[in-house]
Amino acid sequence: MSVRQHLLATLAACLAVTLLATLALHFGQRRETQGLAENMTRERSDQLAYFANELSAGLALFVTDYSGWDEMVNFSQTRDPEWARLNLVEVMPRFRVSALWIVGSDGTILYQIISDSAPPNLAPPPLQPIIQTLPWSREVGGFYRSGDHIIDLRARAIQPTADTDRISQPGAWMLAARILDSDTTAELGRKLQAEVSLIPPDATKPSAPERGVTVRQALQPLEGTAAAGEWNATFHIAALELGEDYNRDEMLVLLCSGLLLFCIVAWSLNRNVLRPLEHIGESLRSSTPTALDHISKRLPEFARIADLVRESFWQREALRREIEDRVRLGRDLHDGVIQNLYATGMGLAHIQRLIHSSPDQAFARLEETRRTLNLTMDTLRGYITRSESEASADVELADACITLFQTLRADRSCELDLDISAECDAVVPGPQKANLLLIIREAVSNSLRHGQAGRIGISLRVEGRFGRLRVYDDGQGCDFSRIPAGGYGLKNISARARDLGGESRHVNRPGGGVEISVDWPLATPPAAASQPTPI
Repeated sequence: MSVRQHLLATLAACLAVTLLATLALHFGQRRETQGLAENMTRERSDQLAYFANELSAGLALFVTDYSGWDEMVNFSQTRDPEWARLNLVEVMPRFRVSALWIVGSDGTILYQIISDSAPPNLAPPPLQPIIQTLPWSREVGGFYRSGDHIIDLRARAIQPTADTDRISQPGAWMLAARILDSDTTAELGRKLQAEVSLIPPDATKPSAPERGVTVRQALQPLEGTAAAGEWNATFHIAALELGEDYNRDEMLVLLCSGLLLFCIVAWSLNRNVLRPLEHIGESLRSSTPTALDHISKRLPEFARIADLVRESFWQREALRREIEDRVRLGRDLHDGVIQNLYATGMGLAHIQRLIHSSPDQAFARLEETRRTLNLTMDTLRGYITRSESEASADVELADACITLFQTLRADRSCELDLDISAECDAVVPGPQKANLLLIIREAVSNSLRHGQAGRIGISLRVEGRFGRLRVYDDGQGCDFSRIPAGGYGLKNISARARDLGGESRHVNRPGGGVEISVDWPLATPPAAASQPTPI
Protein backbone atom coordinates (compact mmCIF):
# COMPACT_ATOMS: atom_id res chain seq x y z
CA MET A 1 0.00 0.00 0.00
CA SER A 2 1.13 3.54 -0.75
CA VAL A 3 1.49 6.24 1.90
CA ARG A 4 -1.72 7.86 0.64
CA GLN A 5 -3.61 4.58 1.03
CA HIS A 6 -2.21 4.05 4.52
CA LEU A 7 -3.22 7.57 5.57
CA LEU A 8 -6.68 7.18 4.05
CA ALA A 9 -7.10 3.85 5.81
CA THR A 10 -6.04 5.47 9.10
CA LEU A 11 -8.46 8.36 8.62
CA ALA A 12 -11.24 5.95 7.67
CA ALA A 13 -10.53 3.93 10.82
CA CYS A 14 -10.65 7.12 12.93
CA LEU A 15 -13.90 8.13 11.28
CA ALA A 16 -15.33 4.64 11.87
CA VAL A 17 -14.33 4.83 15.55
CA THR A 18 -15.98 8.25 15.79
CA LEU A 19 -19.15 6.93 14.19
CA LEU A 20 -19.20 3.87 16.44
CA ALA A 21 -18.67 6.04 19.51
CA THR A 22 -21.44 8.38 18.35
CA LEU A 23 -23.80 5.47 17.75
CA ALA A 24 -22.92 3.94 21.11
CA LEU A 25 -23.61 7.27 22.82
CA HIS A 26 -26.84 7.66 20.86
CA PHE A 27 -28.13 4.20 21.73
CA GLY A 28 -27.00 4.59 25.34
CA GLN A 29 -28.97 7.81 25.70
CA ARG A 30 -31.84 6.21 23.85
CA ARG A 31 -31.88 3.36 26.37
CA GLU A 32 -31.89 5.92 29.18
CA THR A 33 -34.79 7.71 27.52
CA GLN A 34 -36.63 4.41 27.11
CA GLY A 35 -35.99 3.59 30.77
CA LEU A 36 -37.33 7.00 31.75
CA ALA A 37 -40.37 6.40 29.54
CA GLU A 38 -40.99 3.01 31.20
CA ASN A 39 -40.82 4.56 34.67
CA MET A 40 -43.15 7.34 33.61
CA THR A 41 -45.48 4.77 32.06
CA ARG A 42 -45.76 2.93 35.38
CA GLU A 43 -46.33 6.20 37.23
CA ARG A 44 -48.94 7.42 34.78
CA SER A 45 -50.65 4.02 34.81
CA ASP A 46 -50.95 4.25 38.61
CA GLN A 47 -52.30 7.79 38.26
CA LEU A 48 -54.90 6.69 35.73
CA ALA A 49 -56.01 3.84 37.97
CA TYR A 50 -56.22 6.16 40.96
CA PHE A 51 -58.28 8.89 39.29
CA ALA A 52 -60.50 6.38 37.46
CA ASN A 53 -61.33 4.72 40.79
CA GLU A 54 -61.89 8.19 42.27
CA LEU A 55 -64.56 8.84 39.65
CA SER A 56 -66.37 5.66 40.70
CA ALA A 57 -65.85 6.39 44.40
CA GLY A 58 -68.49 9.17 44.43
CA LEU A 59 -71.07 6.86 42.91
CA ALA A 60 -70.17 4.13 45.42
CA LEU A 61 -70.47 6.59 48.31
CA PHE A 62 -73.93 7.64 47.14
CA VAL A 63 -75.11 4.02 47.00
CA THR A 64 -73.53 3.10 50.35
CA ASP A 65 -75.11 6.07 52.19
CA TYR A 66 -78.62 5.70 50.78
CA SER A 67 -78.85 1.90 50.88
CA GLY A 68 -78.22 1.89 54.66
CA TRP A 69 -80.90 4.49 55.44
CA ASP A 70 -84.16 3.56 57.18
CA GLU A 71 -86.13 5.94 54.97
CA MET A 72 -84.78 4.18 51.90
CA VAL A 73 -86.04 0.91 53.41
CA ASN A 74 -89.48 2.52 53.75
CA PHE A 75 -89.28 3.96 50.24
CA SER A 76 -88.53 0.55 48.81
CA GLN A 77 -91.90 -0.49 50.27
CA THR A 78 -94.01 2.67 49.68
CA ARG A 79 -92.23 3.96 46.54
CA ASP A 80 -93.50 7.51 47.27
CA PRO A 81 -92.80 9.72 44.24
CA GLU A 82 -92.67 12.92 46.27
CA TRP A 83 -90.12 11.49 48.64
CA ALA A 84 -88.15 10.26 45.68
CA ARG A 85 -88.27 13.73 44.11
CA LEU A 86 -87.09 15.47 47.25
CA ASN A 87 -84.48 12.97 48.40
CA LEU A 88 -83.29 11.30 45.25
CA VAL A 89 -84.00 13.27 42.10
CA GLU A 90 -82.65 16.52 43.49
CA VAL A 91 -79.56 14.82 44.95
CA MET A 92 -78.61 12.70 41.95
CA PRO A 93 -76.97 15.60 39.95
CA ARG A 94 -74.59 16.35 42.80
CA PHE A 95 -73.32 12.76 42.63
CA ARG A 96 -73.59 12.79 38.82
CA VAL A 97 -75.95 9.82 38.87
CA SER A 98 -77.53 9.20 35.49
CA ALA A 99 -80.06 6.55 36.54
CA LEU A 100 -81.32 4.82 39.72
CA TRP A 101 -83.23 1.58 40.09
CA ILE A 102 -84.87 -0.04 43.09
CA VAL A 103 -85.00 -3.78 42.47
CA GLY A 104 -86.92 -6.37 44.44
CA SER A 105 -85.37 -9.54 45.76
CA ASP A 106 -86.94 -11.40 42.88
CA GLY A 107 -85.32 -9.13 40.30
CA THR A 108 -88.35 -6.98 39.60
CA ILE A 109 -87.71 -3.27 39.06
CA LEU A 110 -89.77 -1.57 41.77
CA TYR A 111 -88.82 2.00 40.96
CA GLN A 112 -86.53 3.79 38.50
CA ILE A 113 -85.34 7.33 37.97
CA ILE A 114 -83.69 8.36 34.66
CA SER A 115 -82.02 11.78 34.63
CA ASP A 116 -82.64 14.23 31.85
CA SER A 117 -79.05 13.84 30.57
CA ALA A 118 -79.48 10.08 30.13
CA PRO A 119 -81.32 8.41 27.26
CA PRO A 120 -84.85 7.48 28.29
CA ASN A 121 -84.41 3.88 27.17
CA LEU A 122 -81.41 3.34 29.42
CA ALA A 123 -81.73 -0.21 30.78
CA PRO A 124 -80.06 -1.87 33.76
CA PRO A 125 -77.83 -4.87 33.33
CA PRO A 126 -78.98 -8.43 34.04
CA LEU A 127 -80.21 -8.29 37.64
CA GLN A 128 -80.06 -11.90 38.76
CA PRO A 129 -76.25 -11.96 39.25
CA ILE A 130 -76.58 -8.83 41.40
CA ILE A 131 -79.39 -9.84 43.79
CA GLN A 132 -77.84 -13.28 44.26
CA THR A 133 -74.55 -11.80 45.41
CA LEU A 134 -73.44 -13.02 48.84
CA PRO A 135 -72.63 -11.76 51.36
CA TRP A 136 -75.13 -8.93 51.20
CA SER A 137 -72.67 -6.63 52.93
CA ARG A 138 -70.54 -6.56 49.79
CA GLU A 139 -70.96 -3.82 47.24
CA VAL A 140 -71.47 -4.92 43.68
CA GLY A 141 -69.88 -2.72 41.03
CA GLY A 142 -68.57 -2.69 37.50
CA PHE A 143 -69.10 -1.47 33.96
CA TYR A 144 -71.41 -2.64 31.23
CA ARG A 145 -72.51 -1.47 27.79
CA SER A 146 -75.96 -0.23 26.96
CA GLY A 147 -76.25 0.60 23.30
CA ASP A 148 -73.43 2.98 22.45
CA HIS A 149 -72.95 3.98 26.09
CA ILE A 150 -70.58 2.64 28.72
CA ILE A 151 -72.22 2.62 32.14
CA ASP A 152 -70.55 2.66 35.57
CA LEU A 153 -72.91 0.77 37.93
CA ARG A 154 -72.80 0.44 41.73
CA ALA A 155 -75.38 -1.73 43.62
CA ARG A 156 -76.01 -2.61 47.23
CA ALA A 157 -78.67 -4.27 49.38
CA ILE A 158 -81.13 -1.85 51.08
CA GLN A 159 -80.89 -2.54 54.84
CA PRO A 160 -81.88 -0.72 58.06
CA THR A 161 -79.52 1.82 59.62
CA ALA A 162 -79.27 -0.22 62.80
CA ASP A 163 -77.86 -3.16 60.84
CA THR A 164 -74.33 -1.88 60.86
CA ASP A 165 -72.94 -5.29 60.00
CA ARG A 166 -75.45 -5.47 57.14
CA ILE A 167 -76.31 -9.07 57.72
CA SER A 168 -80.08 -8.85 57.59
CA GLN A 169 -81.81 -10.24 54.55
CA PRO A 170 -82.59 -7.36 52.18
CA GLY A 171 -86.01 -6.81 50.72
CA ALA A 172 -84.70 -4.74 47.82
CA TRP A 173 -81.55 -3.56 46.09
CA MET A 174 -80.45 -0.08 45.12
CA LEU A 175 -78.67 0.33 41.78
CA ALA A 176 -77.07 3.67 40.72
CA ALA A 177 -75.60 4.18 37.25
CA ARG A 178 -73.44 6.88 35.69
CA ILE A 179 -72.92 7.26 31.96
CA LEU A 180 -69.27 7.77 31.05
CA ASP A 181 -69.77 10.71 28.71
CA SER A 182 -67.52 13.45 27.32
CA ASP A 183 -67.79 15.45 30.55
CA THR A 184 -66.49 12.47 32.51
CA THR A 185 -63.68 12.00 30.01
CA ALA A 186 -62.75 15.71 30.15
CA GLU A 187 -62.75 15.68 33.95
CA LEU A 188 -60.41 12.71 34.04
CA GLY A 189 -58.20 14.42 31.43
CA ARG A 190 -57.96 17.57 33.56
CA LYS A 191 -56.99 15.59 36.60
CA LEU A 192 -54.37 13.61 34.71
CA GLN A 193 -53.28 16.52 32.46
CA ALA A 194 -53.49 14.17 29.54
CA GLU A 195 -55.55 13.36 26.49
CA VAL A 196 -58.13 10.81 27.68
CA SER A 197 -60.55 8.75 25.64
CA LEU A 198 -62.81 5.75 26.10
CA ILE A 199 -62.13 2.89 23.77
CA PRO A 200 -64.82 0.27 23.17
CA PRO A 201 -63.58 -3.32 23.13
CA ASP A 202 -64.20 -3.70 19.40
CA ALA A 203 -62.53 -0.38 18.44
CA THR A 204 -59.04 -0.03 17.00
CA LYS A 205 -56.47 0.92 19.59
CA PRO A 206 -54.87 4.30 18.83
CA SER A 207 -51.14 4.19 18.16
CA ALA A 208 -48.74 5.45 20.79
CA PRO A 209 -47.20 8.89 20.14
CA GLU A 210 -43.54 9.10 19.14
CA ARG A 211 -42.83 11.47 21.98
CA GLY A 212 -44.88 10.72 25.04
CA VAL A 213 -46.49 7.96 27.08
CA THR A 214 -49.76 6.13 26.48
CA VAL A 215 -51.36 4.07 29.25
CA ARG A 216 -54.61 2.10 29.32
CA GLN A 217 -56.91 1.04 32.16
CA ALA A 218 -59.43 -1.70 31.48
CA LEU A 219 -62.94 -1.15 32.82
CA GLN A 220 -63.88 -4.00 35.17
CA PRO A 221 -67.07 -5.56 33.71
CA LEU A 222 -70.00 -6.58 35.83
CA GLU A 223 -70.36 -10.24 36.53
CA GLY A 224 -72.15 -11.94 33.68
CA THR A 225 -71.49 -9.09 31.20
CA ALA A 226 -69.06 -8.68 28.33
CA ALA A 227 -66.03 -6.40 28.38
CA ALA A 228 -67.08 -2.79 28.45
CA GLY A 229 -63.91 -1.06 27.16
CA GLU A 230 -60.90 0.76 28.57
CA TRP A 231 -59.57 4.17 29.44
CA ASN A 232 -56.82 5.45 27.10
CA ALA A 233 -54.63 8.31 28.36
CA THR A 234 -51.84 9.93 26.35
CA PHE A 235 -49.28 12.05 28.21
CA HIS A 236 -47.07 14.47 26.31
CA ILE A 237 -44.03 14.67 28.57
CA ALA A 238 -41.64 17.54 27.93
CA ALA A 239 -38.70 15.68 29.45
CA LEU A 240 -39.05 12.86 26.92
CA GLU A 241 -39.47 15.28 24.03
CA LEU A 242 -36.43 17.28 25.11
CA GLY A 243 -34.47 14.07 25.61
CA GLU A 244 -35.30 12.83 22.11
CA ASP A 245 -34.49 16.21 20.56
CA TYR A 246 -31.25 16.48 22.50
CA ASN A 247 -30.26 12.93 21.58
CA ARG A 248 -30.95 13.56 17.89
CA ASP A 249 -29.26 16.95 17.86
CA GLU A 250 -26.27 15.61 19.77
CA MET A 251 -25.86 12.76 17.28
CA LEU A 252 -26.07 15.16 14.34
CA VAL A 253 -23.51 17.48 15.92
CA LEU A 254 -21.12 14.61 16.61
CA LEU A 255 -21.54 13.20 13.10
CA CYS A 256 -21.04 16.59 11.47
CA SER A 257 -18.06 17.29 13.71
CA GLY A 258 -16.52 13.91 12.86
CA LEU A 259 -17.00 14.44 9.12
CA LEU A 260 -15.67 18.00 9.32
CA LEU A 261 -12.67 16.81 11.32
CA PHE A 262 -12.08 14.03 8.77
CA CYS A 263 -12.16 16.55 5.91
CA ILE A 264 -9.84 18.99 7.70
CA VAL A 265 -7.32 16.28 8.59
CA ALA A 266 -7.49 14.79 5.09
CA TRP A 267 -6.97 18.22 3.51
CA SER A 268 -4.10 19.03 5.86
CA LEU A 269 -2.38 15.68 5.30
CA ASN A 270 -2.80 15.99 1.55
CA ARG A 271 -1.47 19.56 1.49
CA ASN A 272 1.28 19.27 4.08
CA VAL A 273 2.42 15.65 3.72
CA LEU A 274 1.27 13.86 0.58
CA ARG A 275 1.87 16.65 -1.92
CA PRO A 276 5.41 17.38 -0.69
CA LEU A 277 6.14 13.64 -0.82
CA GLU A 278 4.74 13.48 -4.36
CA HIS A 279 6.94 16.41 -5.40
CA ILE A 280 9.99 14.76 -3.87
CA GLY A 281 9.12 11.44 -5.53
CA GLU A 282 8.57 13.14 -8.90
CA SER A 283 11.90 14.92 -8.53
CA LEU A 284 13.69 11.66 -7.74
CA ARG A 285 11.98 9.87 -10.66
CA SER A 286 12.84 12.61 -13.15
CA SER A 287 16.28 13.29 -11.63
CA THR A 288 15.55 17.01 -11.81
CA PRO A 289 14.96 19.47 -8.95
CA THR A 290 12.14 21.32 -10.77
CA ALA A 291 9.33 19.65 -8.82
CA LEU A 292 10.98 20.65 -5.54
CA ASP A 293 10.16 24.31 -6.20
CA HIS A 294 6.51 23.58 -5.29
CA ILE A 295 7.42 22.67 -1.69
CA SER A 296 6.51 25.56 0.56
CA LYS A 297 9.03 27.08 2.95
CA ARG A 298 6.27 26.97 5.54
CA LEU A 299 6.99 23.25 5.84
CA PRO A 300 10.55 23.38 7.21
CA GLU A 301 10.94 19.61 7.50
CA PHE A 302 10.06 18.97 3.86
CA ALA A 303 11.93 22.08 2.77
CA ARG A 304 15.03 20.65 4.44
CA ILE A 305 14.46 17.31 2.66
CA ALA A 306 14.06 19.20 -0.63
CA ASP A 307 17.37 20.98 0.00
CA LEU A 308 19.03 17.63 0.70
CA VAL A 309 17.59 16.19 -2.52
CA ARG A 310 18.86 19.21 -4.48
CA GLU A 311 22.26 18.79 -2.87
CA SER A 312 22.21 15.09 -3.79
CA PHE A 313 21.47 16.06 -7.39
CA TRP A 314 24.41 18.47 -7.38
CA GLN A 315 26.66 15.87 -5.82
CA ARG A 316 25.48 13.21 -8.26
CA GLU A 317 26.08 15.54 -11.19
CA ALA A 318 29.53 16.40 -9.87
CA LEU A 319 30.27 12.69 -9.39
CA ARG A 320 29.00 11.95 -12.90
CA ARG A 321 31.26 14.62 -14.35
CA GLU A 322 34.20 13.34 -12.35
CA ILE A 323 33.57 9.77 -13.49
CA GLU A 324 33.24 10.95 -17.07
CA ASP A 325 36.50 12.86 -16.73
CA ARG A 326 38.23 9.79 -15.34
CA VAL A 327 36.85 7.59 -18.11
CA ARG A 328 37.79 10.17 -20.72
CA LEU A 329 41.26 10.52 -19.27
CA GLY A 330 41.78 6.74 -19.21
CA ARG A 331 40.47 6.46 -22.74
CA ASP A 332 42.65 9.32 -23.95
CA LEU A 333 45.71 7.91 -22.22
CA HIS A 334 45.08 4.51 -23.78
CA ASP A 335 44.35 5.77 -27.27
CA GLY A 336 46.95 8.56 -27.35
CA VAL A 337 49.79 8.45 -24.87
CA ILE A 338 50.09 4.67 -24.57
CA GLN A 339 50.00 4.25 -28.32
CA ASN A 340 52.74 6.91 -28.67
CA LEU A 341 54.83 5.22 -25.98
CA TYR A 342 54.36 1.88 -27.68
CA ALA A 343 55.47 3.38 -30.96
CA THR A 344 58.44 4.99 -29.18
CA GLY A 345 59.44 1.63 -27.73
CA MET A 346 59.26 0.02 -31.14
CA GLY A 347 61.35 2.87 -32.55
CA LEU A 348 64.02 2.47 -29.90
CA ALA A 349 64.20 -1.26 -30.64
CA HIS A 350 64.72 -0.46 -34.31
CA ILE A 351 67.41 2.14 -33.44
CA GLN A 352 69.23 -0.47 -31.39
CA ARG A 353 69.50 -2.66 -34.47
CA LEU A 354 70.63 0.23 -36.69
CA ILE A 355 73.16 1.86 -34.36
CA HIS A 356 76.08 -0.32 -35.55
CA SER A 357 75.12 -0.99 -39.14
CA SER A 358 73.75 2.45 -40.07
CA PRO A 359 74.63 5.15 -37.51
CA ASP A 360 73.22 8.00 -39.64
CA GLN A 361 69.87 6.30 -40.04
CA ALA A 362 69.86 5.39 -36.35
CA PHE A 363 70.55 9.03 -35.47
CA ALA A 364 67.63 10.15 -37.70
CA ARG A 365 65.29 7.66 -36.09
CA LEU A 366 66.50 8.75 -32.68
CA GLU A 367 65.62 12.36 -33.56
CA GLU A 368 62.19 11.17 -34.69
CA THR A 369 61.73 9.27 -31.42
CA ARG A 370 62.62 12.45 -29.51
CA ARG A 371 59.95 14.36 -31.41
CA THR A 372 57.46 11.59 -30.62
CA LEU A 373 58.26 11.89 -26.91
CA ASN A 374 57.88 15.67 -27.08
CA LEU A 375 54.54 15.17 -28.83
CA THR A 376 53.52 12.71 -26.10
CA MET A 377 54.37 15.27 -23.39
CA ASP A 378 52.40 17.93 -25.25
CA THR A 379 49.49 15.50 -25.45
CA LEU A 380 49.69 14.88 -21.69
CA ARG A 381 49.66 18.61 -21.04
CA GLY A 382 46.61 18.89 -23.31
CA TYR A 383 44.81 16.21 -21.34
CA ILE A 384 45.58 18.00 -18.10
CA THR A 385 44.36 21.36 -19.38
CA ARG A 386 41.64 19.81 -21.56
CA SER A 387 43.02 21.69 -24.57
CA GLU A 388 43.87 18.66 -26.65
CA SER A 389 40.66 18.89 -28.67
CA GLU A 390 41.31 22.57 -29.43
CA ALA A 391 44.80 21.72 -30.65
CA SER A 392 43.41 18.94 -32.85
CA ALA A 393 41.03 21.41 -34.48
CA ASP A 394 43.96 23.21 -36.11
CA VAL A 395 45.47 20.18 -37.85
CA GLU A 396 44.58 18.83 -41.26
CA LEU A 397 43.02 15.38 -41.01
CA ALA A 398 45.07 13.95 -43.85
CA ASP A 399 48.37 15.24 -42.43
CA ALA A 400 47.46 14.03 -38.96
CA CYS A 401 46.60 10.56 -40.28
CA ILE A 402 49.93 10.34 -42.14
CA THR A 403 51.87 11.46 -39.07
CA LEU A 404 50.25 9.04 -36.66
CA PHE A 405 50.63 6.19 -39.19
CA GLN A 406 54.32 6.86 -39.58
CA THR A 407 54.78 7.13 -35.83
CA LEU A 408 52.99 3.87 -35.13
CA ARG A 409 54.48 1.97 -38.05
CA ALA A 410 58.13 2.38 -36.80
CA ASP A 411 60.22 -0.12 -38.78
CA ARG A 412 57.33 -2.31 -39.91
CA SER A 413 56.77 -2.88 -43.58
CA CYS A 414 53.24 -1.52 -44.04
CA GLU A 415 51.57 0.76 -46.59
CA LEU A 416 48.78 3.32 -46.05
CA ASP A 417 45.80 3.94 -48.36
CA LEU A 418 44.30 7.32 -47.42
CA ASP A 419 40.93 8.48 -48.74
CA ILE A 420 39.80 11.69 -46.96
CA SER A 421 37.25 14.09 -48.46
CA ALA A 422 38.44 17.67 -48.79
CA GLU A 423 35.38 19.11 -47.03
CA CYS A 424 35.96 17.02 -43.91
CA ASP A 425 38.26 19.61 -42.35
CA ALA A 426 35.59 22.25 -42.91
CA VAL A 427 32.50 20.40 -41.61
CA VAL A 428 34.04 18.34 -38.79
CA PRO A 429 34.44 20.50 -35.62
CA GLY A 430 37.50 20.31 -33.41
CA PRO A 431 36.12 18.00 -30.66
CA GLN A 432 34.83 15.52 -33.26
CA LYS A 433 38.14 15.75 -35.13
CA ALA A 434 40.04 14.84 -31.94
CA ASN A 435 37.80 11.82 -31.33
CA LEU A 436 38.18 10.70 -34.94
CA LEU A 437 41.97 10.88 -34.77
CA LEU A 438 42.00 8.87 -31.52
CA ILE A 439 39.73 6.25 -33.12
CA ILE A 440 42.00 6.09 -36.14
CA ARG A 441 45.08 5.79 -33.90
CA GLU A 442 43.56 2.90 -31.92
CA ALA A 443 42.42 1.09 -35.07
CA VAL A 444 45.81 1.52 -36.82
CA SER A 445 47.67 0.41 -33.70
CA ASN A 446 45.53 -2.73 -33.46
CA SER A 447 46.12 -3.51 -37.15
CA LEU A 448 49.89 -3.15 -36.72
CA ARG A 449 50.27 -4.91 -33.39
CA HIS A 450 47.65 -7.63 -33.52
CA GLY A 451 46.72 -8.00 -37.18
CA GLN A 452 50.27 -7.96 -38.65
CA ALA A 453 48.80 -5.95 -41.54
CA GLY A 454 50.80 -5.17 -44.66
CA ARG A 455 48.37 -2.52 -45.87
CA ILE A 456 46.05 -0.27 -43.90
CA GLY A 457 43.31 1.87 -45.38
CA ILE A 458 41.76 5.01 -43.86
CA SER A 459 38.60 6.38 -45.50
CA LEU A 460 36.83 9.50 -44.21
CA ARG A 461 33.88 10.65 -46.30
CA VAL A 462 30.92 13.01 -45.98
CA GLU A 463 27.61 11.45 -47.03
CA GLY A 464 24.76 13.92 -46.82
CA ARG A 465 24.40 15.05 -43.23
CA PHE A 466 26.49 12.19 -41.90
CA GLY A 467 30.20 11.43 -41.76
CA ARG A 468 31.60 7.93 -42.34
CA LEU A 469 35.00 6.67 -41.20
CA ARG A 470 36.46 3.32 -42.26
CA VAL A 471 39.75 1.83 -41.10
CA TYR A 472 40.57 -1.52 -42.68
CA ASP A 473 43.58 -3.79 -43.18
CA ASP A 474 44.69 -6.98 -44.90
CA GLY A 475 45.98 -8.65 -41.75
CA GLN A 476 45.13 -11.84 -39.92
CA GLY A 477 41.65 -10.81 -38.83
CA CYS A 478 40.34 -11.15 -35.27
CA ASP A 479 38.24 -13.56 -33.24
CA PHE A 480 36.16 -10.94 -31.47
CA SER A 481 34.61 -13.52 -29.11
CA ARG A 482 38.03 -14.19 -27.57
CA ILE A 483 38.94 -10.58 -26.82
CA PRO A 484 39.85 -10.31 -23.08
CA ALA A 485 37.27 -8.65 -20.87
CA GLY A 486 39.83 -6.14 -19.68
CA GLY A 487 40.64 -4.92 -23.21
CA TYR A 488 40.03 -1.22 -23.83
CA GLY A 489 40.60 -0.82 -27.57
CA LEU A 490 37.21 -1.68 -29.06
CA LYS A 491 35.43 -0.36 -25.95
CA ASN A 492 37.08 3.02 -26.35
CA ILE A 493 36.25 3.12 -30.06
CA SER A 494 32.57 2.41 -29.28
CA ALA A 495 32.57 5.03 -26.50
CA ARG A 496 34.08 7.69 -28.76
CA ALA A 497 31.55 6.83 -31.48
CA ARG A 498 28.76 7.45 -28.96
CA ASP A 499 30.41 10.75 -28.02
CA LEU A 500 30.13 11.70 -31.67
CA GLY A 501 26.42 10.83 -31.55
CA GLY A 502 26.91 7.81 -33.80
CA GLU A 503 27.85 4.16 -33.57
CA SER A 504 30.76 1.89 -34.49
CA ARG A 505 30.95 -1.55 -36.10
CA HIS A 506 33.82 -4.01 -36.42
CA VAL A 507 33.86 -7.03 -38.75
CA ASN A 508 36.30 -9.43 -40.37
CA ARG A 509 36.71 -8.71 -44.08
CA PRO A 510 35.94 -11.57 -46.50
CA GLY A 511 39.43 -11.49 -48.00
CA GLY A 512 41.18 -11.24 -44.66
CA GLY A 513 41.76 -8.49 -42.18
CA VAL A 514 39.45 -6.34 -40.05
CA GLU A 515 37.30 -3.33 -40.86
CA ILE A 516 36.19 -0.78 -38.27
CA SER A 517 33.59 1.77 -39.32
CA VAL A 518 32.00 4.73 -37.57
CA ASP A 519 28.93 6.68 -38.76
CA TRP A 520 27.93 9.91 -37.01
CA PRO A 521 25.80 13.01 -37.69
CA LEU A 522 27.61 16.16 -38.76
CA ALA A 523 27.10 19.35 -36.80
CA THR A 524 27.68 21.51 -39.93
CA PRO A 525 26.05 20.80 -43.31
CA PRO A 526 28.66 19.52 -45.74
CA ALA A 527 29.97 21.43 -48.74
CA ALA A 528 30.52 19.81 -52.09
CA ALA A 529 32.13 16.38 -52.05
CA SER A 530 35.84 16.10 -52.86
CA GLN A 531 37.95 13.46 -54.46
CA PRO A 532 40.11 11.06 -52.42
CA THR A 533 43.70 12.00 -51.70
CA PRO A 534 45.92 9.03 -52.62
CA ILE A 535 49.14 8.37 -50.76
